[in-house]
Amino acid sequence: MLFIRQRLGRVVVVCAIAVTVFTSFTATPAQAWPGAELNRAMYGVNGQLLGRATWFSADTGYYWNGLIEVHDLFCDQDNGIIAALYAFRGGEWQRTTLASVRGCGSSNYVDVKKAPAGPYVGDRIRFRVCKLLPNGTWIDCYDQYAINEPM
Repeated sequence: MLFIRQRLGRVVVVCAIAVTVFTSFTATPAQAWPGAELNRAMYGVNGQLLGRATWFSADTGYYWNGLIEVHDLFCDQDNGIIAALYAFRGGEWQRTTLASVRGCGSSNYVDVKKAPAGPYVGDRIRFRVCKLLPNGTWIDCYDQYAINEPM
């Protein structure tokens, strides 16, 4: 009988730990949009990492309305990476901030403008990252969406 009590006690302890862990993970509210930071890496046709771009939302940057950083990580002459931030206003996407970089190992950091030129806190935003050709053409663009919220 003592053996059964010991096993039952262990089962109760293990179940209590499992419930605690499960509720701590599920207690976090689900978000309809990604968090306050979006990242995108850009790859070449052979899988090489060409560069990356990151958008940080409100409460960062010089104007406390966000920051875009872009990095060109591949030595391929005059090609580069370009990133654009758009705010959804009046039923359409309006570009608010643009950042680009060209040159092996180069980086560029651009502060998102204050509203109304930049997005308001709470605005739905689109973060577009593209490969930038020497003639200025944007190709292979990738869009991500979020809400401009404090971090």
